[in-house]
Amino acid sequence: YTPAIATISDWAEFSGSLGIARGVLVQPSVYGLDNRVLLEALAAYPDRLRGIVVIDPETAETEIERLDRLGVRGVRINTRNKGGLPLAAARTLAESIAPLGWSLQLQINPEQLPDIAATLSGIRLPIAID
Repeated sequence: YTPAIATISDWAEFSGSLGIARGVLVQPSVYGLDNRVLLEALAAYPDRLRGIVVIDPETAETEIERLDRLGVRGVRINTRNKGGLPLAAARTLAESIAPLGWSLQLQINPEQLPDIAATLSGIRLPIAID
C-alpha cells in the first residue's frame, strides 16, 4: 500500500482538534530501518511524543541510549511486510533494550502466534502484539 503523506504539523493539528495531548509514533514499514522522520517528530514535540523504532539487532548500545534520550521507548518487529525484521530478532533486541525498560511491538501474521511463546520465552519486557 502507499500511505498518504502527513507531516508532524498535520498530527499536531489533528490531535489538538481531538484534545489529544500526547502520542506514540510507530515507525512505519515503508521506512525500514531509517528512523529519521520519526526522530524529527520526537524532537519537534519532546513533551508530547514518544516513539517505537525499527533498528538492526546489532545496533550499538550507545545508539540505543541516544534513541532513549530522544524519546524512543520501544522496538517494532514487523514480520508482515517485506523488509521487516524477523521474529527471531526479538530475543537479541530484547537483551539490548531491557536495561532501558523499553517494550517490543510485534506486527505478525496470525499463524505466527504459536511461535511467539517459544521465541519470546523468558523475555521480561512489555510486549504489544499487532
